[in-house]
Amino acid sequence: MTNSKNLAAAAAPGFRDLAGAALEMRSSMVARILEVYRRWGYGPLETPAIERAESLGSELPDEDRPNSGVFAWESIEDNTALALRYDLTAPLARYVAQNIKALPLPFRRASAGPVWRNEKISPGRYRQFWQCDADLVGAPSIGADAEVCAMLAEALVAAGLSPTDGEIKVSNRKLLDGVLESSGVNALSESARLTTIRAIDKLDRLGIEGVRDLLGPGRRDESGAFTPGADLSGQQTEQIMRFLQADFSELAALVGASAVGQDGLRELDAALELSTKMRPEMPMRFDPSIVRGLGYYTGTVLEADLTFEIEDESGQVRRFGSVAGGGRYDGLIRRFVKRDVPAIGVSIGVDRLVAALALRAPPAIKSRCERPVLVTVMDRDAMAIYQAMAAELRRAGIDTQVYYGNPRKFGAQLKYADQIGASLALIQGSNERALGRVTIKDLDLGRRISATANAEEWASQPQQRDVDRANLVPEILSMLR
Repeated sequence: MTNSKNLAAAAAPGFRDLAGAALEMRSSMVARILEVYRRWGYGPLETPAIERAESLGSELPDEDRPNSGVFAWESIEDNTALALRYDLTAPLARYVAQNIKALPLPFRRASAGPVWRNEKISPGRYRQFWQCDADLVGAPSIGADAEVCAMLAEALVAAGLSPTDGEIKVSNRKLLDGVLESSGVNALSESARLTTIRAIDKLDRLGIEGVRDLLGPGRRDESGAFTPGADLSGQQTEQIMRFLQADFSELAALVGASAVGQDGLRELDAALELSTKMRPEMPMRFDPSIVRGLGYYTGTVLEADLTFEIEDESGQVRRFGSVAGGGRYDGLIRRFVKRDVPAIGVSIGVDRLVAALALRAPPAIKSRCERPVLVTVMDRDAMAIYQAMAAELRRAGIDTQVYYGNPRKFGAQLKYADQIGASLALIQGSNERALGRVTIKDLDLGRRISATANAEEWASQPQQRDVDRANLVPEILSMLR
């Protein structure tokens, strides 16, 4: 006899299963966000989950991981390197380049779907997650930047946040480029420059001293792991640190004579002024630490930050942080068409936003009309009759299930009704059927009075009623209202 071990019933590391209320909450949220995008003129576009790896480019999210942070492999048919998309923007760039002669410019697109990143696993950070994006391609105007900022604020409120739950933080990558130029960092290697940008982008997580370490020789975390730094000089580090703590009035001095820095200052001023005139539903403010981690941003950059506090996995109270980000990426499409195509977009991290709202308040209990009615089975030979009853209810718009377990165990049927949150249970045995009747058991009433009522109240509130089979649908509709 061969001994064999059962396979481990576990999801792959960094991935998770979702079911029930969590999926419904995500689907509902995506629909509300996309509806806001639609009202602003952003039409739907779906691109494949798998792209040629070369189409995704080199601006990948985590260079410390295999395949530069993506899940990639070689196609058997033609030896083409393929990869799961790590965001929805790089596939858009490929799509625009492929169809640029046919697309009306400006071109507005909206898209939602999963993305995959081969990143280090940490609590609350998964390798597959949903994003909901809006992008405006072919519009160099700062008006486009302001539009995206204001639309993001409206979408987040539609998703379930209150206007006081967050803020839109805005900056401009040209400001940072100006500081890097005036401090001499741009004269260093491209690796040092990118390490500098990534260090700045970790300000919220690591704080001022953590970023200072990463701008210098490096940082050792609490576990003992060492992250190499950009190895900047002390003077270069201090100039960048001053920029990260600057207010708007200090920017001109920090960017100095840098033409790109002065250009960024003008663009930032115009974007904030225009977006404010659009009366966004959340406050907007300048934040110099917003640089965005990916390498393709060229101008305006923005993030949506939640301002309320939550208790994390370790029991510490902290602000939830960023749930959306984006910016202008005028050079991304150039890889395909050999010319700059102006573009700006924003991406909402749907799973992070769902998690934030779930931590803020538990999901509301569904109303009676949103929960199913259970048709119990008293007689296996009458299954066709029960199915016809269920079909009639569904045609009336009532969510209905038929029980398929052992009809002799009525208690198990009621237990199942509780497990699925059924509001009503329908009972028709042979006696009721002969009389043309159906018994409706009000499960919600039963739950309520069993929790709070005394014996007298219990007796005065009958939990079930007998109705004519012909009047079943109107009776149930009246009870579910």
